[in-house]
Amino acid sequence: MKQSIIDLTELVLVCLCQTVGPHMVDYNISIGMLCRIIFFIFSITLRDVRSFTWSELWYQIGAWAMFHLFVICFEYEYLFKGKSQTVKREARYKIFDTLQSGIGIIYSIYNLDSYYYYIFIGFFSLNCLDNIIGLLIYWRQKEKPQNHVQEGGIMEFFIGLTLGSLAVSGYLITIIVLYWFEIQEIKNLLFYLFLTVVGELIISVFSCCFIQYKENSQKIKFSKQMLGLSYGLNFGLFSIFYGFLIGLFIFITSIILCLRNSTSSSQVHTITE
Repeated sequence: MKQSIIDLTELVLVCLCQTVGPHMVDYNISIGMLCRIIFFIFSITLRDVRSFTWSELWYQIGAWAMFHLFVICFEYEYLFKGKSQTVKREARYKIFDTLQSGIGIIYSIYNLDSYYYYIFIGFFSLNCLDNIIGLLIYWRQKEKPQNHVQEGGIMEFFIGLTLGSLAVSGYLITIIVLYWFEIQEIKNLLFYLFLTVVGELIISVFSCCFIQYKENSQKIKFSKQMLGLSYGLNFGLFSIFYGFLIGLFIFITSIILCLRNSTSSSQVHTITE
C-alpha cells in the first residue's frame, strides 16, 4: 500500500531514510518523545533550581500526568502486547501531542527570561499547526495504514526506565552537593530529597530486574525498540515527581515494620518473665 505523508516528521523520514509502512508511526512517536526529553532537560538546566515557582511545578506535573495517561491508556496494548491499531494510535498521538504542546507554549510564555523560550514557543506553535493539519489530512484519507502485530520493545523500555531514573538520582545528588547550605536552611527539604533519591534508586533496581526479559529477536523491528527506549527514558526522567512518593512509602513501611517488631519483642519478653 502506498504510504501517505501527513506531517513534517513523516516527510523527513521518507526523504532521508526511505521509511514507509505502518511502523512509521513508531518512529514518529519516538522522535516526539526524544523532543520531550530535550525540552525537559533544557527547562531544568537553564534555570536556577532556587528560582522555580509552584505554578511552574504544576505545569510540569500536568505534562507528566498527561504523558503517563497517554501511554497507560492508549499505548500499553501495543508496547507490551504488540497489538497496533495504527489509525487510532496515529490520531491519538497527534491529539496528545497538540495538548502537550499547548502546555509547553504556556510554560514558555511564563518564562521569557531566556531567548531559548522564544525558540520553544515557535517550535511548539509549529508543532500544533503540523498536528492539526496532519489530523485533517488523516481523517480525509481513504487508504489508511493497516493494523498489525509487532513484538519487542519491552526490554528497551526497562533499559530506558533504568537510565532515566539513574539520571534523576545523579541530578538530585548533584543538587544536594551544590546547594548544601541553602538546602539545610529550608525545613525538611534535605529529608524530602533523600526520600526522592531512595525512591529513584528503587525504581532503577526494580527496572533492572526486567532487562533480561526474553523476546524473539527475529521478529523485533528497530522502530519498536526505539519506541520502547524512548517511552522508558520519559518514564524514568519524569519519575522525579513520584520517586518521592515511593521513598515516602518505603520510609513509612519501614517505621511500621520496626514498630511491629518492637511490639512483638516486648510481648515475648513479657511472656518470658
